[in-house]
Amino acid sequence: EAVRLGDDAAERMLDDTSRKPLQRIERLLRHYWRERRVAIVLDDFEQNLEIPGVGEARLGPLAAAVLEVLLPVCRDEQPKLLVTSTARFALPAHLGGALVDLPLGALDGASMRKLWVRGRSAELSGVGPGAWSTLCERFGRNARILDWVRQLLGGKTPEEVRKVMADAGKALPVWKEPLDEAKQDEVVAVCLRHMAFEDAARKVGPDAMAFIDRARVYEVPVPVDAFAGLTDGLALSLDQHVPALANLGLLEMGSEGGRAVYRVSPLVKPAFDAADGETWHGVAAEYWWKAAVQEGGWSAPGVLQAWAHALAAKRQDIADQAADLVGAQRAQLVGGQ
Repeated sequence: EAVRLGDDAAERMLDDTSRKPLQRIERLLRHYWRERRVAIVLDDFEQNLEIPGVGEARLGPLAAAVLEVLLPVCRDEQPKLLVTSTARFALPAHLGGALVDLPLGALDGASMRKLWVRGRSAELSGVGPGAWSTLCERFGRNARILDWVRQLLGGKTPEEVRKVMADAGKALPVWKEPLDEAKQDEVVAVCLRHMAFEDAARKVGPDAMAFIDRARVYEVPVPVDAFAGLTDGLALSLDQHVPALANLGLLEMGSEGGRAVYRVSPLVKPAFDAADGETWHGVAAEYWWKAAVQEGGWSAPGVLQAWAHALAAKRQDIADQAADLVGAQRAQLVGGQ
């Protein structure tokens, strides 16, 4: 920015070797540029994170040092900071609240093309823009999953990709462009199972996939407390491991009513097929019934969710109560016409 603007004074500050690089940046932003409206963008910040099996991702040493300088400056002065990351990360306590979460939905077309342009000279050198666009659509434009796809393809030859597939217990048809649907499905399976599932087992523990199997009972995103009854017999802590599973891409994460909500991605598990399914439908029925029926009113969508899960769980008590509520509401609507 200093070079683009021909700002000689700013360039001299940044070239001052008597100070360390981060000290130069802090001096520039806090003093000389303190009233300048400039945006500092740290893109693909997940590359600077350590993603453990417990809790949120952790800052690497250099990333921590950079934020120690930038966050206080951008909080106090005119320059502002934008960080993009496919993984949530924790800040030191004294910097808590300095960054505001802005959850993003699926990537748009321009963002998908940007990913391809970045990787075309390296990991995506063997994948054309048409094939990449098709893959993005098949992966639901999920940023974390597309990052895995880039790692998986990694400039590999068709023979190398076959080996990856063989390691995951799959057979690969001949590489074509654009990719046919069957092959796309196989790449999805490998990308998620071979990379994400093994990563989860290694970082979270052997019970990670049993939990994911059970959590798939919810078709819509729910808060962490909805999973409380799903951990019986599993060595898992919801507070510690749910954020970790989200960072590993096994749980989709969003926000509703100011709370984080999660669901198992249909790409991870297309359908609920956990062992002892009635038990987990029962957990979901109880959660939805409690969440839907509050003092002073009730939520129709929540009651319908409770009713559907109660039927699957053969929980006649909840199913009957839900049906009575819906029936009474319907009678009122008919009577009011």
